[in-house]
Amino acid sequence: MNTERTLIRGATVITMDAQGDLPVADILVTGDRITEIAPGLVVDGAQVVDASGCIAIPGLVNAHMHTWQTALRGVAANWTLLQYFQHMHAGLATVFTPDDLHIATLVGALNQLNGGTTTLVDWCHNNPTPAHSDAAVAALLQSGIRAAFFHGTPKPDPRPGETPFWERPHPRAEVERLVQAHAGQALLSIHAAVLGPHYSTLEVALHDFRMAQELGIIASLHQG
Repeated sequence: MNTERTLIRGATVITMDAQGDLPVADILVTGDRITEIAPGLVVDGAQVVDASGCIAIPGLVNAHMHTWQTALRGVAANWTLLQYFQHMHAGLATVFTPDDLHIATLVGALNQLNGGTTTLVDWCHNNPTPAHSDAAVAALLQSGIRAAFFHGTPKPDPRPGETPFWERPHPRAEVERLVQAHAGQALLSIHAAVLGPHYSTLEVALHDFRMAQELGIIASLHQG
């Protein structure tokens, strides 16, 4: 058991519990747990962090982010949705390697932590190969953030004679592989980022919802 103690001293603390907001208070962290919050704590042998002038809040939750797109931050600021589909999914996304996905996801997750977000839903829809998914998951684990990795599917323009993405059922075997590979991870869970009826045929949507239900995972979708 990790009993190392850190005392965060003198912050304005937003507790979100019965204590309410504390204008000036200390936070004692023992190991990986907050063990006490109160003004003027006296703790011997703890590492002290001066938080005077700072606000301490519970970790934020980002419930939907395409973390791999951190590498393209700001690029689509003035695009319409149709331009986004054309230039992002049918264009830039298609040249991402697993290493690109890893770097972008790692930087994105670290940036979330830097901004106070400690739980991230990574809605990853640029994973044409298992190596891409593995690279993204590895980056989330490396960052230390609590993450729900939602396995999605790429959306390139179909080539002649190729089945378009909106007619393809979600790859169940790949989701099962990820679920099994990361079972028991304390800070990571695996789910499905499905197309849904807005972006796929009804047959595909029903298949994907059924898959998520049978696997006991969450199905998340875009809906306009």
